[in-house]
Parts: sequence; C-alpha cells; structure tokens
Amino acid sequence: MVGLVDKTFDLLERVARDAPCSLRDLSIDCGVPLTTAHRIVTILLSRGYLVAERKGRYHLGPAWHCVAQRDALLSLLAAVSRRPLADLASTACGHTHLGVLQGAMVTYLVKQRYGRGEVHSAENTQLEAYCTAIGKCLLAQLEPAELDAYFESGPLIPLTPATITDPDEIRIYLSQVRAQGWAAEIEESSPGLMCLSVPILVPEIDVCAAISVSVVHHRPVREALMDRLPWLQETRRLVEDRMVAGTRENRS
Repeated sequence: MVGLVDKTFDLLERVARDAPCSLRDLSIDCGVPLTTAHRIVTILLSRGYLVAERKGRYHLGPAWHCVAQRDALLSLLAAVSRRPLADLASTACGHTHLGVLQGAMVTYLVKQRYGRGEVHSAENTQLEAYCTAIGKCLLAQLEPAELDAYFESGPLIPLTPATITDPDEIRIYLSQVRAQGWAAEIEESSPGLMCLSVPILVPEIDVCAAISVSVVHHRPVREALMDRLPWLQETRRLVEDRMVAGTRENRS
C-alpha cells in the first residue's frame, strides 16, 4: 500500500514537471507497469487531480490546483502573521500562535515564544480543538453540519480536571464565541495555562484561521487573560489587512 501511495505521488510530480504526459511516459519514468499506471491515473482522473486531453495525454486537474492554492494561502498567512505575533508576544507577555483547523485538529503554523514558560505547542504540529482557546475559536466558525461531524468523529478525552468534554456544553460556549468574537480556556489543555483567541476573518479567502496568546501562571485567572484582549484584537486586524493586501498583490 505504501509503495502504491509513493507511486501515485511520483506520477503527480512527473505531470507537474512536464505536462502533458502520456500513460506510457508515466509508466516508464515512474517505473511502474502500464496496468498499474492506468489504475492510478483512473483514480486521479475521477478525483479531479488529473485531466485528460485528446490522444490520452494528462495535465494536473482542478483538485490539484485547489490544494496548491490553499497551501500558498497558508504560507502567505504564516508569513504576514509572524512579525505581528512576535510583537504581540512581547506586548502581552505570553506565547502567541497562528492556527488553522485541519482534519479536526488545530495545526499550528506560527508560534512566537515569550520568556521561559513552556507550552505544549510547536509549529507544524497538531493539538485537539475542543480543549484549546484557538481550537474553540476555529470550531465556532464551522457550519452546523461540519460541527456535527466533528463531535461524531470520536470521544472527547479530558486532558485535565478542567477540560470540558460534554458536546452540548461545548456547543453552547461556541455560540457565545460566535457572538462575542473571542474564545478562552483556563487549564483545560494543561495545568497552569490560560489562553485567549480571536478568529482571522478574510472574506477574500476560504481559510478558517485564528490567533491566540497563551500565558503560563501558577494561578491563572480570567481577568488577567481578558486584559490582553485589546492587543489581540489589534493584532488580528493587522494580520487581516496584510492578508488582504498580499492576496490582492498575488492576483495582480
């Protein structure tokens, strides 16, 4: 199975380098039997990752370009967020993050550290969404059917005594998040950790993203967390403006 997956990517990369490609080209260049190449190509055609022109020659399809465009948007989002999040970390005296929802998990694209306090996050790693402020902020942006699918995907495990795992209770809080424009959590994901998050809302792009500030303290309190909300909202506006400008520049 792993070998077949490797060969599938080999075929896609071959088409990306030198389209259009015939089935025989793909078979020879990727070192797979003609019948195997045909089976892989048939699947890729049905999923929109390849398109065929006359005489049985293949180009990259719309599904591939959608994936590539999304990756480019996420790279741009990370790039325009890094400096503002570094400034926010210094101002708010906490670790700052940029995250997106991928496969029901929060993927951290940017992390800017502050001080010596440790938080269990790193760039290009994933954490659960239901028990983190940034995850709650991202879940609040989902459509009802998407949120239903999320809660049906598996049990919610308590990571600390404060972790909320009741889907109905989480749904109520997510409604509040949508109304107030921010999400918070105190010691739900880790003892001594409090986090505050706001969404990144850019109508021009189809990306569900959020930024957060995380503070490690031996006695976390909501008041200290909420004092940081104005700085977080200011950073959100800056990131959104930079994202709009960058997207328009790429299109021109």
